[in-house]
Amino acid sequence: MVMAAQIKKEWLEISFSSCLQKIRIGRKKQVKEKEYLKVGVYPIVDQGQSIIAGYTNDKNKVIFDIQPFIIFGDHTRILKYIDFPIALGADGTKVIKPTSDFDVKFFFYFLKYLNIPSRGYNRHYTILKEKSILQPPLPEQKSIARVLTTVQEAIAGQEELIAKLKELKRSMMQHLFTYGTKGERMKMTEIGKLPESWDVVKLGELCDVKGGKRLPKGDKLVSNHTGLPYIRVTDLSDNSVDLSNIQYLTPETQRSISKYTISINDIYISIAGSIGFVGIVPNELDGANLTENAAKLCLKVSRVQHRYLMYWLISDQVQKDIKLQTVKNAQPKLSLARIQNIPCVIPSDDEQTQISEMIDAVRLKISLAENKLSAYQNLFKTLLHELMSGEKRIK
Repeated sequence: MVMAAQIKKEWLEISFSSCLQKIRIGRKKQVKEKEYLKVGVYPIVDQGQSIIAGYTNDKNKVIFDIQPFIIFGDHTRILKYIDFPIALGADGTKVIKPTSDFDVKFFFYFLKYLNIPSRGYNRHYTILKEKSILQPPLPEQKSIARVLTTVQEAIAGQEELIAKLKELKRSMMQHLFTYGTKGERMKMTEIGKLPESWDVVKLGELCDVKGGKRLPKGDKLVSNHTGLPYIRVTDLSDNSVDLSNIQYLTPETQRSISKYTISINDIYISIAGSIGFVGIVPNELDGANLTENAAKLCLKVSRVQHRYLMYWLISDQVQKDIKLQTVKNAQPKLSLARIQNIPCVIPSDDEQTQISEMIDAVRLKISLAENKLSAYQNLFKTLLHELMSGEKRIK
């Protein structure tokens, strides 16, 4: 590892192995998988399943006396800072504790900075032992760790906010599509209780359902911008289309499948592989060709708004119905005929607008929170490199 000239005098470069305390955890300390509890006092770390794979109440199995420490997994590259009692599963998860010359949290972040590559099963720890560690003075280590921890706490807080907003959106949609916005008396319908003025109709009465088209045999997509985008299921994201990796048709290929396009006034629904993705294409993809693994819904009546209909189709009520209707072959598939039979609830035009606007408002909050999370994550990545390399110093 090459150090910047300005830090050579103050920072040491030492081998990973020489930084560690000797830690022995016998097999009797490990909890067998058959002894895992779903609820208990002490969490069990098992890289074969997840960070927390279960619980134990056996105090004799728990690591108390070496906190804080770091756990590292050969199989899954788990890397976690631990400052509370845990037990270990019998799966080979390593417990790492640096010498007193290191702040444990700084050491943890430096291991993240090393970004150990995946080089085959059960090799991650071997690769780690081949590395060197930069050792700033201990006060500077603590300052670096404090800065990075502050950003990580912001990331965790943002992730928690996003999870709460998504749950709010889900529960709000459940309420709106059951009770509406006007406090009407309820009536019993074939799909359950609904407001008295609402109708239930089949999707086929509202839309023409049309399939997309696969590429002709031998033809391929291209990455260069030909002005002829082709939307794949992998591009469908967040009720829209992710533009970051759009592929294109050549003019010759597009001429042979030119009828199979989708407009901004249609709704897409994925019908093969990943089933039930629903959304509206952005303006940039108006008129793009659509994969054979998705269908488009073309409104043929004015009594339903296409944004309202999109939200109805992503509701828990409909998504559960789609799962029941999906044919379980080698590759799951949802037929166009089954799509036509999906029941749809139709309130008045102004209530459709109200429902859509309320959901839009929560979606906007989620989008803003996700953008902020992305900014925090990029900040952490930048600071991790700059602080661990000595490119930036903390006084």
